[in-house]
Amino acid sequence: GTTVSVGLISGGSAVNVIPAHCTLHLDLRVSTLAEAERVDAAVRAWTPRDPRVTVQVRGGLNRPPFEQSEGTLALYAQARDIALELGFDLPSAVVGGGSDGNFTAPIIPTLDGLGAPGDGAHAAHEHVRLDRWPDHVRLLTRLLREV
Repeated sequence: GTTVSVGLISGGSAVNVIPAHCTLHLDLRVSTLAEAERVDAAVRAWTPRDPRVTVQVRGGLNRPPFEQSEGTLALYAQARDIALELGFDLPSAVVGGGSDGNFTAPIIPTLDGLGAPGDGAHAAHEHVRLDRWPDHVRLLTRLLREV
């Protein structure tokens, strides 16, 4: 449930010159706040092997992890039951991404990913399944009425 990815690297002035500085931008995805704190401490504690090299760590987690509360699990069960009544499956998934739901989940039962059905979020093959869209609209309508 934890990933650390270097998404952007910049620095140097030429290929055959040792750079005076380099910047790495990390993306951290975690499933719990305790794990975020553990990984953050590990990143901040890292020291290079070469004593001539220094490291500065700036920034931090830009949103809390989406931890599933009992309320969220109950709301998902309700949504899944409604979907089954409407004739389709609503599988549960933990994807490790970041959304506005990450901010609301610690304070109120929250479901995420109920928008346009499809696949490949943020990838070249990202697409929306228009044939499944009416089912999701009916699900959202029922959820709004019943909750």
